[in-house]
Amino acid sequence: MNAIRKIINWRRNQKIKRMVSKNNPLHTLEFHALYTNLHLRKRKDIDIGKYTYGAPVVRSGGGFAHLKIGNFCCIGPDVSIHLISDHHPDWITSYDIKTLFDWGHHVYTKDEIVYKGDVTIGNDVWIGERTIILPGVSIGDGCVIGAGSIVTKSIEPYTIAAGNPCKPIRKRFSEEDISLLKEIKWWDWDDRLIYEQADLLQQRDVKKLYQFYSEHIKPKS
Repeated sequence: MNAIRKIINWRRNQKIKRMVSKNNPLHTLEFHALYTNLHLRKRKDIDIGKYTYGAPVVRSGGGFAHLKIGNFCCIGPDVSIHLISDHHPDWITSYDIKTLFDWGHHVYTKDEIVYKGDVTIGNDVWIGERTIILPGVSIGDGCVIGAGSIVTKSIEPYTIAAGNPCKPIRKRFSEEDISLLKEIKWWDWDDRLIYEQADLLQQRDVKKLYQFYSEHIKPKS
């Protein structure tokens, strides 16, 4: 089994290497991202942004709900995301009888599922391991979700949140700095520019980053 696993991993590595351009200054990040979640990127109900790594377990939306994850997200191990539920707590039984009668072939109708909308995860979001994200939730740009959290409600941008149920603990930055970061949107910059300005991105001074943005990127009025 170990020999077979090694062959499978080698073939996957070779396939991903062919997909990654060496001219991309962030090619090592791209390789890591694709290595962890290429199988998810092939699904029609999932849209994953560039350089986002991690492989959450994503329960199918049954053709109704979709998952969108932004750029540069870090998703820890054993994270699960539920796009819908087929267990109705308001019905006489919460047991999914009809689904199991026709196991593997059952086609859901909208009346049979608990649909609360798509699940959206913004850009530059860090989700700790063993987190569970429930249907219809939106997690804003720059959020940090603590390990083991159960996210039942939407979380505003640049919030540190944790717990069961997941609740906001504090903002990562002042409201003024958050407003600047929302304007900067560094995750949409050109790849080479991100590579060249990595030191500026990995420090605490938001206004210093905004000064660079104003001088080199911000459209002139």
